[in-house]
Amino acid sequence: MIRSRLFSILLLIGMVTILSNCSVLPPRETSSIVLPAGRPCPPLYGPDAQFYRHYSRKWGICLDGTENPQLITTVDRWLGTRYKYGGCSRRGVDCSCLVKSIYREVYGIELKRTSADIFHQDLTPINTRRLREGDILSFKTRGNRISHIGIYLKDGKFVHASQSKGVMINDIHEPYYRKRFYGAGRYL
Repeated sequence: MIRSRLFSILLLIGMVTILSNCSVLPPRETSSIVLPAGRPCPPLYGPDAQFYRHYSRKWGICLDGTENPQLITTVDRWLGTRYKYGGCSRRGVDCSCLVKSIYREVYGIELKRTSADIFHQDLTPINTRRLREGDILSFKTRGNRISHIGIYLKDGKFVHASQSKGVMINDIHEPYYRKRFYGAGRYL
């Protein structure tokens, strides 16, 4: 009788211990991401979480795991490439060839060569409230014609080839870009 009661108590303690270590919730995020502006990113779970956390930190954009990983890695390989007017390689690239090259590599789409031709011939204009990853932004940086383009990433951020700093990520809401923004388009 004492043995069976002792066995029952030990069995109960063992089951409580085992069950208390079980969880139906995914593991908690161990390192939360906080962007430079102080805005925290929501936690990421799943097999690709580490990939998206890495680029969220590196780029200062809250990636949520729905973004195209091929676009992310392709853009990342171009970052830091110097600007070269008429250039179309990783030794030097201008804005239109950067967009053309990324579109070819990521989407298998051949775009025209100049910023104006891409915007007017390859894209359907869209409202900026409907921007999504991969859309193309155009700017009038010289006079009254489209002279600069970039690819929209997320949360106002876009990648482009800056004449002064090469391939980089900027925010469309920065005063320089906001003032010169012309329109957005989507390849359809």
